[in-house]
Amino acid sequence: MVELSVNQILKEAVQAHNSGNIAEAERLYKAVLTAQPQNPDADHNLGVLAISAGKTESSLPLFQTALKSKPSEVQFWFSYINTLIKAEKLRDASFNPLAILMGLSQRYVMPIDAPS
Repeated sequence: MVELSVNQILKEAVQAHNSGNIAEAERLYKAVLTAQPQNPDADHNLGVLAISAGKTESSLPLFQTALKSKPSEVQFWFSYINTLIKAEKLRDASFNPLAILMGLSQRYVMPIDAPS
């Protein structure tokens, strides 16, 4: 049996995900994380899978972990903020300027030191 690299497994996971084979994609993303626990792409994509399965709350820690590993990745921020908005955690999203760019109403945006 040929042993695949983490990058090859991730590529196969994305292909499975894109073709709608969700169970296989999840299995492969988890295999990536077993081999490389701080893989931001696998964490992010597992979060995307959770969202598609209606598991909004369980996706948030996955997006947070991805962001800790790769904070410059705009797509990770987009997914995280969009999920905060979807989960009606507007206060958490309102402190991030990217939330404004994504359409979060200005009335929810306040300075960090504003009184509640």
